Amino acid sequence: MTIVPPNCSFEIDDLEKEWTWTTPFDFIFSRMMTGSFSDPETIAKKAFNGLNPGGWYEIQDIQLPVFCDDGTLDPKTSPLMKWQECLIEGSRRLGRPLGESDKYKAIVKKVGFHNVVETSYKWPTNSWPKDPKLKELGKWNLINFESGLEGVSLALFTRVLGWSKDEVISLCADVRNELRNPKVHGYWKMIVGPLLFIQSKGPGQLTCLVTLKNMLRGRRARSLFHETISMSPSLRLR
Repeated sequence: MTIVPPNCSFEIDDLEKEWTWTTPFDFIFSRMMTGSFSDPETIAKKAFNGLNPGGWYEIQDIQLPVFCDDGTLDPKTSPLMKWQECLIEGSRRLGRPLGESDKYKAIVKKVGFHNVVETSYKWPTNSWPKDPKLKELGKWNLINFESGLEGVSLALFTRVLGWSKDEVISLCADVRNELRNPKVHGYWKMIVGPLLFIQSKGPGQLTCLVTLKNMLRGRRARSLFHETISMSPSLRLR
C-alpha cells in the first residue's frame, strides 16, 4: 500500500547543475532553501527559463537573525543571537550565505519576473504571543528549532569556524534555554513571495517542481520533489 498519488513522482537532483527537464513547469515552489545555493540569482534565472508562459515561482524562506520589538532579547548577550550570527558567518565563508532572504525580491525582478508580491509573516520563538494563532505557531516553531539545533550547527561550527564539539553542544544548550523562555519575545520573519510570469493558464493543467515536501492535489498535476522537510503547506487545484 502506498500513500503516494499516481500523479506524483520523486526525483533527486542538484539544482545548481544544468537543468535537464524537457517539460517546462507551470509552478516552481521553493521553501527553506536559504544557504543552499552559492548564487541565488542563477537559480532564479533557471526558474524563470524553466517556466511556461503564465507560470508561477513561489519562494518561502526564513530571514535570519531573530527579531525582537520590545527589548526582551538583548542582542549583545543573547545566546540565540550569537548562535545565528555564527551560522551566518560560517555559511558566508562557505559561499552559501544564510540571512539573505530579504534580497530575493530584487533578485527575481532582475531576472525578469513580473507582478512580484512579497509578504512577511512572524514566526514566534515560543508560545509567548497572546494571539492564539501566533501562540500555537510558536509552540510548533519551538519544537522544530529545538529538534534541529545540533544538526544544523555541528558541521559549520566545527569544520568552518573551528569550534570544538563540546563548545557547540554547550552553546546549543544555552540557545535551547533561551528559546524556551516565554519572557523573551523573539520572532523570525518568514518571507513569502508569489511571483507571476506573464499570463495565466487554464485550471487543472499544472506541471510542478517542488523543492521540499509538499502535498499536491489535482487531476492533471505532475510534481517533482527534490528536498524533504517538515511543515509543508498544500496546493489545491480547482
